Amino acid sequence: MKYLFKGGLALIALLFSHQSIAASTPGVSVCAAPDGKIQFVFDEGSRDKLGAPGRDGGLTFVCDSVDLLVRSHGEVIQDLAPDTAGLGVNGDPNGDNWSVGELLHLAFDVPVMLISLELNGNHTETVPGGIFSVNGNYFSAMDFDTNGESTFTGLSGDGFALRVPQCRQPRGGTGGCTDFSGYLESVTVMTVPGTPPNEVPEPTTMLMLGLGLLGLTRFRK
Repeated sequence: MKYLFKGGLALIALLFSHQSIAASTPGVSVCAAPDGKIQFVFDEGSRDKLGAPGRDGGLTFVCDSVDLLVRSHGEVIQDLAPDTAGLGVNGDPNGDNWSVGELLHLAFDVPVMLISLELNGNHTETVPGGIFSVNGNYFSAMDFDTNGESTFTGLSGDGFALRVPQCRQPRGGTGGCTDFSGYLESVTVMTVPGTPPNEVPEPTTMLMLGLGLLGLTRFRK
């Protein structure tokens, strides 16, 4: 019976976990599907959106039946005014830009291949310089602005950690080292064929089943 009891507790915990995700703030995105790809565009809208920090916060987006949750250690902000912005992190060191030491975590409800993303430099379509990383792999931010057509190779999964490390000057070097500061303007992915969504049971169903198992355990005692 102890296994039924533990199972009931696990179901209830899953219920509250699901409710935490559902509590995230809906963002605004334009959904595009170029050549079978799925593209979330974050710089279209009229009012800024702000998501709470941590695992229980963030901003949610939907494109072509794929759900995306963007979280951070700080408040994820969708800067929509003025134009040419997107997703950043609200707070130091550079206002609401995504910048040095800050994380944007992309969580999808299905495994996807990360095809590309588009950056801009603080309300400008071009990026003056800097680097960023995706799951520990480093890239030049300049290659992913509006004029860049760079793509990723071999990056797949249901979660991607985007970080901005501090640019380190080579030993004995002078100049040519710039920290990135700007916004994530769009993300393009493709779903992995043959993978069903990570469906979560309805909260009411989960709660009733969990309480039923707990009640059965008490009755048997």
